[in-house]
Amino acid sequence: MSGTTHTLKHPIRFHDGDGKLLETITSVTVQRPLGKHMKSMDSAKGKTAQMLALLAACTGLLPVQVDLMDGEDVTEIGAIIAGFLGQSLKTGET
Repeated sequence: MSGTTHTLKHPIRFHDGDGKLLETITSVTVQRPLGKHMKSMDSAKGKTAQMLALLAACTGLLPVQVDLMDGEDVTEIGAIIAGFLGQSLKTGET
């Protein structure tokens, strides 16, 4: 399955307990959300947690990796996911 590659403006860096750099994530591929991705939001409490759960599901990142993601990148990836969903996100309008 293909997706949209997003280069992180603020790479995610993982360090061990001694401060040694273990891994740097500089880009992620965002998949078009499927039902199974959207179900990941069910177990999260709160709107922000639900958004982060969907982001993790659509990118394949672990929740701990998403937790370390800069807010600017979270917002941009959220916009990519919203773009995949198009008009379906708008509710309450007739």
